Amino acid sequence: MNLLLPTRVRDISNNLKLYRADIVKNLDLQENHFAANVETGLKPLLAGYDIREVPISWINRTIDMGRSSFRILRVGPDYFFTLVRLVRGTWRARLGKRGTETPLP
Repeated sequence: MNLLLPTRVRDISNNLKLYRADIVKNLDLQENHFAANVETGLKPLLAGYDIREVPISWINRTIDMGRSSFRILRVGPDYFFTLVRLVRGTWRARLGKRGTETPLP
């Protein structure tokens, strides 16, 4: 992630997020599945909001706590293309509108 967009946030797709209402109202989510996590994590960053991360830990997680339904081969392509679409759209907007505030992608 830091290769495409230098940021202090280490996990943009973590489902545990807390945003102000005005940020959420302007997100304009387009993805329906796991890739929506990329949108909710990346769009505020790309729009210039100051995002802080509180790390969570899955240390000592056991099978009786639940099994992950995440399958990288199934969700990976959507995740990747959403990431590229958002970053590319933001770069284009910034190049075309130098000196103006960048809207949420």
